[in-house]
Amino acid sequence: MAILRILQPNDWGCMAAVAAMIVGVSYKEVVASIGHDSTEDKPFSDEEIVIYLLANGFVMSQDLNPPGDYDTEIMLRWISRIGLIGRPAVVTVKSMKHLPPTEHVILWTGKTALDPNPDVMQLLPLSTYEITRWAPIGHLLIMD
Repeated sequence: MAILRILQPNDWGCMAAVAAMIVGVSYKEVVASIGHDSTEDKPFSDEEIVIYLLANGFVMSQDLNPPGDYDTEIMLRWISRIGLIGRPAVVTVKSMKHLPPTEHVILWTGKTALDPNPDVMQLLPLSTYEITRWAPIGHLLIMD
């Protein structure tokens, strides 16, 4: 199934846009379900997004980061070594838009980095970003 790139409508909506891409719905549907849009004063919390994903059949793990100090190259080598580079993940990166840099979230599909930032006009290699956190995602297994 192809994942459609959803753009964030403001500087604080990247988490909801990534959640929309994962679930396969519009940004507005995510906002309606969570109950508010994101603003500088009230950005989406990690908990809101995790609960939204769970309610829609997806699970997002805790961040998996290599031990010690690391940069993007070390992170990508480590993620490859533990066998997760080909699996989807919510990836936190340093924003290329703000100074000083703030956190920004992109979706790694396992093959392509989908950046919800509307200023990013083309798909960029994952190595272009300064990665700070890696949270694999998958389907929720419901057992009877």
